[in-house]
Amino acid sequence: PVYESGVVVDGFPRTKVQVECVRLFYNKMMELRREFFDTSIGPNFRRPIFRITVLYVRENVSIERQLNRGQKIQEYNDTVGKSGGGALPIRPTDLDEGLARERYEVFKNQTFDALQSLRDSFHYHFIDANRSIEEVEESIKEGFAYQSSLELGGDTYDSIHNIPVASELTAHVRHNLVKRLDNFRHRHADLFTKAIDLIETQMVPIIRRHAAAGRANIRLENKFLDKEMAIDMVVDVLTERGYSITAECKELIVPMRVDPETHSIINATRRIWIFEVRFHAPSIRR
Repeated sequence: PVYESGVVVDGFPRTKVQVECVRLFYNKMMELRREFFDTSIGPNFRRPIFRITVLYVRENVSIERQLNRGQKIQEYNDTVGKSGGGALPIRPTDLDEGLARERYEVFKNQTFDALQSLRDSFHYHFIDANRSIEEVEESIKEGFAYQSSLELGGDTYDSIHNIPVASELTAHVRHNLVKRLDNFRHRHADLFTKAIDLIETQMVPIIRRHAAAGRANIRLENKFLDKEMAIDMVVDVLTERGYSITAECKELIVPMRVDPETHSIINATRRIWIFEVRFHAPSIRR
């Protein structure tokens, strides 16, 4: 009963495009689950769990099994044909050894590579299917049990489901970056102009001096940067131009004077912004 809402998919994916479809399908199911998790219909969006097994046989075993299948179907069709029954479809590759070998080559050269790329997203291993059905079945069960052991418990997973997966944050980063920059330009034009001026006059000269290193650390003390949106503008503009940038603010307590009555030290706070700018370093010939 625990599997009554599950689906068994056989022989898919076979190509890299189909592998990408599996990833997109899984990601969309996860997206919908997060969207409706706290709603009245949340229970209808169960956490998707994919169990994958890949059966692998040697070429000679594959050829033998294909031709044996074709022979059995032919015998069945001959029998039912005499009594007027319906014949079963038969693959051309099950009747011709040359075509059977070609089918195996397609698996080896196309499907095998596609399945290897599937490992970037899902846990599985290849199962030796040259053995008996009973032995292969046992290996499949062991494989599924292992995959299950790698999954977080349901309650644990639900506890952290609101924290986004890193790949989801980067999936539409360019699209969101363009939207933000256009919004800055049209709705906050004065602030955006000042941000660009700061980049051009105070940051670009330092970046140019460190061009060979592919990295520049820039320290700026500027009241303009105290505006949160100003930092966003600086980071987004440099990101759009191909730089990888992080920003950190450090506050320094600076003694200014001594109160003559209480003899206490009067301090001031200075805010220093530290930008780490990275980019592709050139290859310099020696």
